[in-house]
Amino acid sequence: MSEAARNMLGSFWKATNRVPTPGVIKRHSRRSSAPPATTKPPAAASPAHNNALNSTTTADTDQPNTTASTSTSTSNLPPLSELSVSPTATQENTEGTDIDDGKNVDAVPDPTPTDVGSPRRNLKLEKFKAMLNEPNLDTDKLRAASWNGVPDAERGTTWKLLLGYLPTNKSRREPTYSNRRQLYDSYCDQYHKMEETEENEVLLKQIRVDVPRMGPGVPWIQSPRIQGSLERILYIWAIRHPASGYVQGINDLAVPFYLAYIAEHGNIAVADQAGMEELVTNTELLSEVAFKAIEADCFWSVSTLLDGIQDHYTFAQPGIQRLVFKLNKLIHTIDEQLHGHLEKQGVEFLLFAFRWMQCLLMRELSLPLVIRLWDTLLAQEEGFKTFHVYVCAAFLMRFAPRLKEMEFQDLVLFLQNVPTAEWSTDDITRLLGEAYIYYTHYHESPSHLR
Repeated sequence: MSEAARNMLGSFWKATNRVPTPGVIKRHSRRSSAPPATTKPPAAASPAHNNALNSTTTADTDQPNTTASTSTSTSNLPPLSELSVSPTATQENTEGTDIDDGKNVDAVPDPTPTDVGSPRRNLKLEKFKAMLNEPNLDTDKLRAASWNGVPDAERGTTWKLLLGYLPTNKSRREPTYSNRRQLYDSYCDQYHKMEETEENEVLLKQIRVDVPRMGPGVPWIQSPRIQGSLERILYIWAIRHPASGYVQGINDLAVPFYLAYIAEHGNIAVADQAGMEELVTNTELLSEVAFKAIEADCFWSVSTLLDGIQDHYTFAQPGIQRLVFKLNKLIHTIDEQLHGHLEKQGVEFLLFAFRWMQCLLMRELSLPLVIRLWDTLLAQEEGFKTFHVYVCAAFLMRFAPRLKEMEFQDLVLFLQNVPTAEWSTDDITRLLGEAYIYYTHYHESPSHLR
């Protein structure tokens, strides 16, 4: 890690010992002579508080400034790959920070199964309901609240607003739903007419090969109803976007939307295995009208998402190539020793990072964790196009000490099957916090990526 990076993180670590989120870090311009803001350490939490995964505070908090004097000693600073922040400190001081005024506006994270129905969860849900019912939604406010996770009951609507699929004006949402769903129905009619034509036979065959392979061991994805719906969405999208057509990886992008929208419709919490099992039952019990509406919403959500990253899936996939190259440069700057070790062992970043970019880590994380990750990627401006690189950098750095001890064969096997089976939403929260540190330090300072 560069000296500048260590100095910045040394100041941050000593002052706060907490994970940053948007609104928490307020950077001064390098040309500004204004002194950095003072900070106060977080108050000690009670034992009961420390035992609660989703803790919060409703009091205003002082916000740290990461541009504190670079003369701060970093001799006791742990490597960033070993950065450890307690869940209590993380959520006491970062959950629901408003970007504009730095005040706690939505400081309750999604609950674990132990506190479903708790006052904290209900408070967060009510705040989201209030925002979504505003006649003209404040998108910045919604982004700030969503960065730390969205309640299951409002995730579907929130994602559609963050994507831009639904308008911020509440009175226009129902007409938008009606128009888009009718248009998708017309596409389905075309799909059935074109399905057996010779020119689309190869496309349809490839989709029918890929869809059954998705989510092995996940009964919900293996549902015939979901698989048939996925096949229609992918086929229609591909024939309407001939510049890219269907590419492996696009099929993965539809799954989180299905999960979020069906869970919202059935008011199902998907944070654990019980919720996923309930989702299977709920999917089969949905009426044909309700399921068709969800399918249409998923189609338009995938289309909107891909509009922003379509060069990830065009010929030669230049968008993904660019992101992998940037990840390579980031790791070289953050941990030159790790980068040198991978280079010495002949491990090219394309061997593992290409899939991380193409499938957005969906094959590295369980579905509930992917949903939590997407809450932030959708809330962060250009989350999939830009911020995801920093998420991947933090993901790789999480395993840096182990990777430095491996040789080529073990490195390749490890990086293609990263051990995240025991990860929880707390691991994702910390990962996103580390990614945001990298983002704030490097994104607007490309000269650091040398």
